[in-house]
Amino acid sequence: MDVPQIKEIRKFIRNDIPKLIDKGIQNAVERYKNELIDYQVNRQWFDEGEMADGTKIKPLNKPYKVYSQFTVKKKRSKGQPTDRVTWKDTGRFHASVRILVLEDRFIIEVDPSAYRKLVAQYGEGGIGIQDIYLREFANKRIMPEIKALM
Repeated sequence: MDVPQIKEIRKFIRNDIPKLIDKGIQNAVERYKNELIDYQVNRQWFDEGEMADGTKIKPLNKPYKVYSQFTVKKKRSKGQPTDRVTWKDTGRFHASVRILVLEDRFIIEVDPSAYRKLVAQYGEGGIGIQDIYLREFANKRIMPEIKALM
């Protein structure tokens, strides 16, 4: 009896591996989408005050003095940071963030009218999870999903 060698076996399963990886990613994003929202809203915007590319959130047409004294007092009374832009204010915009999982990608959705205002004031590029957080998510959530499928 002839037993296939490893190279021969690899040929049989080679096409299935990318499908398993895609399924693992999709499962993890669906199951843990609230963690992805947390990366976007709390870690990236609130904790760091950063856009998707890692640059600081700052107004387009103003010098980088983040808040007036009135706003500083107001934010301090809410327990919010005053040394960076967080896009939190009332919390409505942060609460509007949703993850839509599709077959080959996920989309971060936000309140469209609030987003238009933010884009007008701060520019494009605020929506999107930074690579450092995606890598952390992949290690913590996606890899175990893929391993479970194999």
